[in-house]
Amino acid sequence: VISPPVPSIGPGLKVKLFAEAILSDGSSMDVTAQSTWTSAQSSIAGVSDALGSKGLVTGIAPGDAVVTATFQGISGTTPVHVSSATLTSIQVTPFNPTLPIGYVTSFQAVGIYSDMTTQDLTAQATWTSSAQGVAPVSDGGGTKGRVSPIAAGTATIAASLQGVTGTANVTVTAATLQTITVTPASPSI
Repeated sequence: VISPPVPSIGPGLKVKLFAEAILSDGSSMDVTAQSTWTSAQSSIAGVSDALGSKGLVTGIAPGDAVVTATFQGISGTTPVHVSSATLTSIQVTPFNPTLPIGYVTSFQAVGIYSDMTTQDLTAQATWTSSAQGVAPVSDGGGTKGRVSPIAAGTATIAASLQGVTGTANVTVTAATLQTITVTPASPSI
């Protein structure tokens, strides 16, 4: 079984697919990294079969492609739709937060397309901060969009992809942690 089922992406964008093997006793196991991945229409959607990126599909041109994962001679397939819609805007959340120094927060970038569909672009966008000395943002690996406030002030966090940019303003305060309250008090279970 391949998930997510029937993904839709835009040209130049990526989506990660996962392969799950269903065994004779009804149990299942993730075989994404052990499967062989192919695309029947590689000019529309290519899929990686390289170690470390197996199952990563890239939209190339509008149309439909069938992606297959094969493990121990058994195959699963899913159609992949590459939309002709274009990216019109990027929404960065949380919206204009106020954060204390040291309160690391992960931001998300959501692309809005001309056909009114949306897609999470956090891992594909290029992230920048207007004030690295106040609120630097990570643009690497699995930490894209992670903001680490280090000094009081303001910064604009930007996520850009395909010439479109979305922003959120961050205010960093010098507030310090005073207490932590655990609730409910004295629970009984």
